[in-house]
Amino acid sequence: MAKRYSELDYDQLDEFYRQVSYCIENGELVKADSLLKSKGDVTQQVEEQLRKSQAIKEQEEQLNQAKAVQAAEQDELAKRCYSFHETFKAQHLNDTAGYYLELRASLDTTNVDWQHDAGLFFRVYLGNFQKTLFYFQRTLRQALQQYGEDHPLVFSCYNSIGNLYYVNHDYVHAKVYFEKALAARKHLVGENHEDLVTCYNNLGGVCAAQGDLKQAIDYHNNALKICKSLYGEKHRLVATTYNNLSTIYYKQKDFAKALEYLNKAVEIQQSVYGQRHVLIAYTYNNISAVYSKLKDYDKAMEYNEMALDILKGAFGENHPDVALSYFNMGTDYANRENYPQAMECYQKALAIRQSLFGEKHADVALCHDRMGIVYDLMGDYDQALEHYGKEVAIKKQLLGEKHPDVGMLYYDMGDVCIEKGDYQGALTHYQSTLDIRIANYGEDSPKVASPYYDIGLTYMRMKDNDKALEYFNKALPIQEKAYGAEDERTVKTRTKISEIQDKMNKTE
Repeated sequence: MAKRYSELDYDQLDEFYRQVSYCIENGELVKADSLLKSKGDVTQQVEEQLRKSQAIKEQEEQLNQAKAVQAAEQDELAKRCYSFHETFKAQHLNDTAGYYLELRASLDTTNVDWQHDAGLFFRVYLGNFQKTLFYFQRTLRQALQQYGEDHPLVFSCYNSIGNLYYVNHDYVHAKVYFEKALAARKHLVGENHEDLVTCYNNLGGVCAAQGDLKQAIDYHNNALKICKSLYGEKHRLVATTYNNLSTIYYKQKDFAKALEYLNKAVEIQQSVYGQRHVLIAYTYNNISAVYSKLKDYDKAMEYNEMALDILKGAFGENHPDVALSYFNMGTDYANRENYPQAMECYQKALAIRQSLFGEKHADVALCHDRMGIVYDLMGDYDQALEHYGKEVAIKKQLLGEKHPDVGMLYYDMGDVCIEKGDYQGALTHYQSTLDIRIANYGEDSPKVASPYYDIGLTYMRMKDNDKALEYFNKALPIQEKAYGAEDERTVKTRTKISEIQDKMNKTE
């Protein structure tokens, strides 16, 4: 015993047990016994501890039963929320449908499927960037915590968020997330995998949007190289990449090269899918866009009609892609100055989009925009203003009252008021544009000079020379600093100032 106690590490014992151990080691067993009994009856204490353990075990069982009941109730509530969502979605009451998806998502913020479903609905049906981003980012955080960086869902989240930023023209953030997606997949699957084709094509699209067309071509060629090494020439992803390359050449105004790649894409798609696949319809739409740029509107219309025929056959009349084809045909008719036919196509696109998405959606706003343009071209200024007004109302809800796009719409409405001869209305809209641009860009931005100039020009038309001079004088120093003294815009403003001063001098 002495040997065993001599091996004790006294530093690991508290003062009481050091005393007990010391007594035992030195044979003072009565004293050790007395010390131990000073703590109370150990048998009773053990029995009490066992009773506590049993009570805790029973409480844990009750807690587990409560958790099971709570989980079942939560599952039932989630199902009910989703059923409410489907009910209101079927009635095209998308705000209410979205509310019930959010309600379900709030039941368990760690459920990645519920968070992702909410984000996807707000993106597709409501076009609400902020809420979509909120739910996609929550999905990403949970996916990273639950599965780690290498999980396919994390890769999907990076791509979804990147695409969200891309469609909202935030190319810097889009590129960040697409690069994260690329790095995540490279780490997991290496350099030669189908998922990297998507990554490279996404990055190519961002670079093209940023104007870095050389880098965009490099990314798309990386995608093409992987596709061909994995599958050969006749594969759907090769066709997709040809489509993407055609977009770059389209931006470069090399329309012959764009058509070359689009025709390659169609040939592959027809060999893979047959003659009437929806992907072929999308390529036909792209070919139509090229012919529109070449001002061959007959050819453009021919391909649009072929696309529409395939899409209606695949989806029926009430589908977003059918609406897009009607929209594109409206643009072709407008380019041919066939405004009644253009309006008919835009009306069809609008009706489909309203039935699918409700009124508060970016694609509905775009229909109102084009209809406003066509009514303006037809000289029906009241109808033009009505549609622009509807577009403003939607974009204010989606983007906020001070968004630059809202400011640009007010500018367009001001221009229509000028054509209509409603100078007071024009001033109101130009002033709204001015306020928004000052809020976004500051007092000295070149973007502020344009509304200053047009407000001045409107006052000049109203023969209020003092006010006109005031606004021209606000525009001039901004233009001189931004563009130089000899720029056409600067010279035009200086000329207006001289004209007003000459008139004012003659009346004195």
